[in-house]
Amino acid sequence: MKKLFVAAAFVALFSSAAFAQSNPGVTTRGAVTPGHLSTFVDKFHIQDGGAVPAGGVASVFGRTGVVVAVSGDYSFSLISGQAALTQLPTLGANTALCSIAGGTPINCSKAQLTTLINQSTASLPGLMPAWPNNTTTYLRGDDTFVTLNCAALSGSAASCGTDATNATNISSGTLAVARLPATATLTIASGTVSLGTTAVASGACSAAYTATATGLATTDTIQATFNGDPTGIVGFIPSTNGMLAIIVYPTANTVNAKECNNTGASITPGAVTLNFRVTR
Repeated sequence: MKKLFVAAAFVALFSSAAFAQSNPGVTTRGAVTPGHLSTFVDKFHIQDGGAVPAGGVASVFGRTGVVVAVSGDYSFSLISGQAALTQLPTLGANTALCSIAGGTPINCSKAQLTTLINQSTASLPGLMPAWPNNTTTYLRGDDTFVTLNCAALSGSAASCGTDATNATNISSGTLAVARLPATATLTIASGTVSLGTTAVASGACSAAYTATATGLATTDTIQATFNGDPTGIVGFIPSTNGMLAIIVYPTANTVNAKECNNTGASITPGAVTLNFRVTR
């Protein structure tokens, strides 16, 4: 009988009148309002315990009265829905929730997170190896740092610091003279010189007609030709009396040309132009 009393005391919506009818010897102390809880006073009497809480809850986790949640009240099997980010524990700056050795998750630092990432392989993207922190090695396709083998490069020199690259791969810039083959020639200057039409006395030469040729030295040889057929121009027409001779010579950065008269009379020449080129 005592067990019945105890069990009845925790039934949330059980009316006191119905309980009294089914349990002789237990009576109510005062009226019990419908919709209210029945509360035991002693083992022989029950009384009105007040209105049923909103939602009809009479007890929480088997406890009545002012109920305070304690550890173990909840489990994830009793919870539905999705937790908000603000409900999660706070994390330190620049950390993430992870586990290094297993067990309870921890706030992992960047260094700890790095240990969880796979090393890159031929079939798996991931971390590259730590830098050797020098300027003499490079990262090879097999994910290892190796020293550059200059001798194995096409057209290479003994040292990578001497532009050990095949010259056919160079598309811009200026090649230094020192890098030319010993048998190569270099064009120092090219251009034209216009000769004058001032009369040249017999046995005399004209003033020097010049053209700038930057880089020209007095030790250089000048190649000079007419830029057209001069044999129909006065002074250069073939004759038994002779014709003008042209003298070409270098000075620093300058090509010089004179008209000299080897005939017995003065000649006023027609206009002619010389093409010149200086190679070294």
